[in-house]
Amino acid sequence: MALLYFLRMTPKLFKATDVCEMTQLQPYVLRSWEKEFPGIGVQKADGQRLYRQSDVDQVLPRIIDAVEQAVGNLQPVVVGIGVTLLPDGTVLLAGGTNLEIDTAEIYDPVTGTWSLTGSLNTMRKDHAATLLLNGMVLVTGGALIHKSALASAELYDPGIVVATKVDGNGTINRHGDRVTFQFHASQPNNSTSADYFSFCDPAAGVCLTNAGIRNLSINGDTAEFSGTAQLDDETKVQYSVNVTDNGSPRTRDTISINLSDGYSAGGMLVNGDIRIH
Repeated sequence: MALLYFLRMTPKLFKATDVCEMTQLQPYVLRSWEKEFPGIGVQKADGQRLYRQSDVDQVLPRIIDAVEQAVGNLQPVVVGIGVTLLPDGTVLLAGGTNLEIDTAEIYDPVTGTWSLTGSLNTMRKDHAATLLLNGMVLVTGGALIHKSALASAELYDPGIVVATKVDGNGTINRHGDRVTFQFHASQPNNSTSADYFSFCDPAAGVCLTNAGIRNLSINGDTAEFSGTAQLDDETKVQYSVNVTDNGSPRTRDTISINLSDGYSAGGMLVNGDIRIH
């Protein structure tokens, strides 16, 4: 309820990354749900999709429905179970009793089907199950019938592969002129090569070569990175880049480049590819 109140009191447009952060969904799940809600989202000229307050209000009940649908399909004998909405839109249900079980299942609300997954290390009920940013689920506490509370915790892997790298190169149009770019960015300890970002807009006289990347965040098929750099004319700037990987090459990948001096360029790729992996 506090989240809904906060969202209703904030009259703004949300980026897909904002909505996914608030709802803990992957962007591709959010886009798939757009088919259920005609007219959701606003398309900007640079290809970036924004969401209104009314859009967010439609997505949140969809999440609640997925969890309630999963719990409603449980056998009545299973109580005290841990329920976690995963980033791909499925629901993890782990542990519980009256049978004092350590098993876990994943429910797909789209197909209405269950699938068994790996068991917990410890049988427990009435425990907390928290989704972490790396896709793992932290299971803590709980108890068993007629026994004292458990003071243990474990990390559970539901099998979600979390992306750690972003690579891209290609060309976009800006006011009828071509802007070329190339970059490689990775999360700490996940790369054997240096991160870098380069782009050039000859018509605007703005080029940047081999800038370092300071910050990188990845959310499904969308990534953002930023840093401080020096343009080829020796002007110092801060930059931020937002990219979307929409699948195989030449399938509507997008990039948005913004500099602290006011320069910006963005849109769908004319050629090239962006890969989040």
